[in-house]
Amino acid sequence: MTAGSKPKPEGGRRRICVVTPAIRRDADKDDASAPGELARLFAENGDDVTLLWVAGRDVPSTDEVAARRAEFGAASVKLEVLDRSDQLLPSLATPESRSAALLHYLERCSYDLVYAPLEGGLPYFTLLAAETDAF
Repeated sequence: MTAGSKPKPEGGRRRICVVTPAIRRDADKDDASAPGELARLFAENGDDVTLLWVAGRDVPSTDEVAARRAEFGAASVKLEVLDRSDQLLPSLATPESRSAALLHYLERCSYDLVYAPLEGGLPYFTLLAAETDAF
């Protein structure tokens, strides 16, 4: 069990959010593809999984998002793109703004488990809020 996660309810499904700053194409398999593969693994185990793509400066095109949604939807993974927060200025160009937008998103949603890679500081404000019991 991951620290801070809730045990899987008997006969129930956990709501899991896997956060990623980028989604690679199949030809670009590397460490950055790990969050997508982790989301697929959780979905195979029967969990309700959302892959949250925090796009930042490189906002994907509508066609790319549609193609990715179809790809992950086939694996029972819901893909959401976080490209703005209603509590911030429109652009998520800085690591701090992406981290704050992630915190705002997670405050609105009720996930049982959240996985976010530490590289790049994406979960900084979320971890700070969890450590100080503000979240």
